[in-house]
Amino acid sequence: EGRGEERRAEERRVEEGRGEDEWRWCEERLVELFVTSTLTVHLAAAEARVLAVSFLLGVSADPTSKDRWNGTPLDDALRGGTLYHHYCGKLIQGNSVHHAAATCVEASR
Repeated sequence: EGRGEERRAEERRVEEGRGEDEWRWCEERLVELFVTSTLTVHLAAAEARVLAVSFLLGVSADPTSKDRWNGTPLDDALRGGTLYHHYCGKLIQGNSVHHAAATCVEASR
């Protein structure tokens, strides 16, 4: 029983550390966000940075943007094989739908 508690405590420390690392990663790239949020969301998706992807989409990064290879952030997330890449893909997919709807509304004005 003691080992199970130790393992859960260690897992929590790892997850908390990953969150801190992601926020640090995101902060380091805020300058990039203002220069080109397109490249930043592509990079965050490719590196499976879930919190960074969430943050960037929350500040209106375009989830349908194309990079120089004509790929989208979703393409970048799908190329990765980890669970975190999958989470990034789900975030981008959900946000792509909202982005497309907002674009249609703006175009009809």
